[in-house]
Amino acid sequence: MKKLIVYDAGFPPTEPIRRAFATGAVNSKTGWIVEYKRIGDFLKEGFVGLRPGRDAVATLGILRGTGAMIKRAQSLGIDYFLMDHAYFNPGYKAPFWLRITKNDHAIGALKEVTPERWKLFFREKNRIQPWQTNAQRGDKILICPPTKAIEWFMEIEEDCSRGIINRLQSLLPQASWSKIVVRKKTQRSHC
Repeated sequence: MKKLIVYDAGFPPTEPIRRAFATGAVNSKTGWIVEYKRIGDFLKEGFVGLRPGRDAVATLGILRGTGAMIKRAQSLGIDYFLMDHAYFNPGYKAPFWLRITKNDHAIGALKEVTPERWKLFFREKNRIQPWQTNAQRGDKILICPPTKAIEWFMEIEEDCSRGIINRLQSLLPQASWSKIVVRKKTQRSHC
């Protein structure tokens, strides 16, 4: 039978989410044998008895050792399910949404869908605003670099915003350079 190991990173707000994922896998018709382990088990002993192309691992986020676990799964050809903050209603206080991807960090494809889910869950809180002209929205050029954890996980050069700024400065007149603004997120360790 196929084995699925769901790893817990010890972050209390997310434990019920991982447990629900594990329970859902057990109750599904996929035939998974599911184990729930602490990330420390992986960090000490690696993957024990997992077969590439057949077994899988799952976790929530890339912090506290889970990113290292995902990278190891990638290198060995072991499928992984990654849960993380969603694009709308993120966080861990109800009501919230998560994204779950298989063998990727984010959804990489667009699908034609009806607007029904948007209308049901997001329309009231996340209204789509009409397009604004330059005069209405301001003239700043906003760069939103990834966090250090994402730079590490995605193997993006450290402080990639410098390269973006250099490229913009090569394309724009010098009078526009002062319009470039870098907005960094709160940084967390990837360890």
